[in-house]
Amino acid sequence: NVWSQNRGIQVGGDINIRATNWLILNGTTPNERIRSGIVSETVGLGGSGNISISTVGLRLQNGTVINTRSYSPAPSGTLRINATESIEMRGLSPKTFVFNTLGSSTFFVAPGSIPAFTAISGDVNIATQHLSMQDQSYITATSFGDGSGGKISINTDTAELSGGGSSILGPLNT
Repeated sequence: NVWSQNRGIQVGGDINIRATNWLILNGTTPNERIRSGIVSETVGLGGSGNISISTVGLRLQNGTVINTRSYSPAPSGTLRINATESIEMRGLSPKTFVFNTLGSSTFFVAPGSIPAFTAISGDVNIATQHLSMQDQSYITATSFGDGSGGKISINTDTAELSGGGSSILGPLNT
């Protein structure tokens, strides 16, 4: 796992990954409480960092996650993925059926006096020749609290969505 957590007031540091071949994330811990993944999150007043991935191919399988997220009034970062050949998302975790997720999320609900425009979800930008999403896989730019969701932009030649509810959640620019 690659995990960056911001607990301060400044914006968190970015995660930049450049893989010369395929980047493959697989599964969860045996008790399925921790997903394999790449995460930048904030629990402080500073935003989470951005995640940027450049690779030939990206595969998420059996319940993995790549996500920028906020549990505070601060915004979550932007997720950028450039996979020259393919992005593949498939398989659920075996016990609890956790699905694969690419995205940006916020989980903050403002108590009383804090403005409701806080905790804005970052944008998700994906570029690949082929996108394949199976088995309830998600691409998301969602606010589960008071803030707004981000924009999703996908630039691909072909896309395949199959297998029980795979979906893209958020405003989509293709």
